[in-house]
Amino acid sequence: MKSLLFLLAISLSAEIAFACRCVELGVRRAYADADAVALLHIEAVSALPTGVSQARANVSRTWKTGLPTSVVVSTSDIDMCEYPLREGDDLLLYLKHDGKGLWETYKCWGNLPKARASKRIEWLDRYGKSTPVTGRHKAESPTGDNFP
Repeated sequence: MKSLLFLLAISLSAEIAFACRCVELGVRRAYADADAVALLHIEAVSALPTGVSQARANVSRTWKTGLPTSVVVSTSDIDMCEYPLREGDDLLLYLKHDGKGLWETYKCWGNLPKARASKRIEWLDRYGKSTPVTGRHKAESPTGDNFP
C-alpha cells in the first residue's frame, strides 16, 4: 500500500511540475504580441499524433490583421499550454502566424470564450485596428488533413 501511495505521489508531482506556467496577459500586451485577433466559431477539431490540435474555425470579426472567413487554428500540448479548442465553441483568440499556413494560439495569450470577452472586445473596438474578414476559402491544414 505504501508503494502504491508513493507511486501516486510521484505521478501527481510530475504532472504538477510540467503544468503550464504563465502569467495571463492583459489586453494591451496580448494585442501587441498577436499577429491577429479574431472572434471565431470552432467547426471541427482534429488531434494529430504529434500532440498538435488543429481546428477549422469560421471567423466573424478580426482586429490587427484581416483573416479569411475560414481558418485553421493550431495549438500544441508543449509544456501543457495547449488552449482547449472544442467543436461548437465561440472564442476570442489572439493568434500568431506560424509561417506554414496555420494560425497558432496557446493558453496564456489572452484568449477567452466569447461569453466572457465583452470587456476585451470593447477595448479592441476602441483601441485596436478593426480589419475585414476577407473572402472564403476551404480550410485545409498544411499537414494534409482536410476538415469535413
